[in-house]
Amino acid sequence: MKRVYTTLLILIASAGLLCSQDLSGRIDEFRSEALQKFTGYFTAAELTPANQLKLTATGEYFNASLADKKVILGKVINLWEESLIIVQAGTKKELWGWNNARTEAELIEQWDLNGYSEEGSSSSSASNISAHPWFFYIGNMVVLDSEKNLNAALNFRIGFFLLRNKWDFALSLSEQISGNIESETEMTMETSAGLMSKFYFPLKKYGLSPYAGGSASFSLTGGSVSVTPAFLGGISWFKGIGCFDLGISAGKNTLLMVGFTVIPNYRYHSK
Repeated sequence: MKRVYTTLLILIASAGLLCSQDLSGRIDEFRSEALQKFTGYFTAAELTPANQLKLTATGEYFNASLADKKVILGKVINLWEESLIIVQAGTKKELWGWNNARTEAELIEQWDLNGYSEEGSSSSSASNISAHPWFFYIGNMVVLDSEKNLNAALNFRIGFFLLRNKWDFALSLSEQISGNIESETEMTMETSAGLMSKFYFPLKKYGLSPYAGGSASFSLTGGSVSVTPAFLGGISWFKGIGCFDLGISAGKNTLLMVGFTVIPNYRYHSK
């Protein structure tokens, strides 16, 4: 059990470090390039302790209409590629997100630090913003060699994104069968459940997203339980309500996996 906890801690810490390094480089790039496109509306950009983008706004921005703000923040989210953004000027603050259903920026909440708060103008709840969209996956693997040895597996996964389109965490369940189809010996069946996490490196222009991560699974074979860590790598192709996945799992065994991940209330679009 200690081995499992250690594997999970290393997995989560590594993904968090990758995320932090990635965002630190991107905020510098955003300040030097993207921020210049909004000089009339924002004067500074920084990261909050939770790694959200915070923009310091001008009076011109806060005097703009809601429709104009949606256009402005839509462009910002397009450049920053994260769903939640904080806008502040003096004591006034706004929280913005991306509404996948409407394919536009949406005001989630606005408040004043002097003591009052009001709901955002959105007609839908913040849960529709997909800050942490959940997903489920189904895939299979079948290998039959020339000597009639069969290896087949059916994989299920359900989880959610810690960072939209960048980092996910999931529970997994798989059923694997192996043996020789012409042998009188019964096939060996193995059931495993576990945890996995992947960090994505999206190429948004092409709808492709290479990923790397790891997993730890509990397997039940012949009455005995074993724990197996594995490295995960591959690429996802976002299309429609989810993405096609082609990946490899390298641990005690090396497996090639093909499947489709469904993300409810999501529809891929190139903003």
